[in-house]
Amino acid sequence: MKFEKVRRVIAILAIVVLAITIITTFTFAILGAVTKNPMYNALWKGSLMVMIIVPVVLYAILLIYKRIQKGTSAKEEEK
Repeated sequence: MKFEKVRRVIAILAIVVLAITIITTFTFAILGAVTKNPMYNALWKGSLMVMIIVPVVLYAILLIYKRIQKGTSAKEEEK
């Protein structure tokens, strides 16, 4: 039961972070195209990397948490 709550909170957090990242990536891409400023190009690339890295890290956290929970429940069953 507890894992489902943690999973739900992480999923909501991921959706919010990705939505913000998508908006900023789109904004930086438009501003970079309009102004031809190299700063916006760097910001666009950074936002794009965050869009890739955040889901991977959150998925890894969920996997680690699941493994820890399985290890804990297996030890409790032995007792």
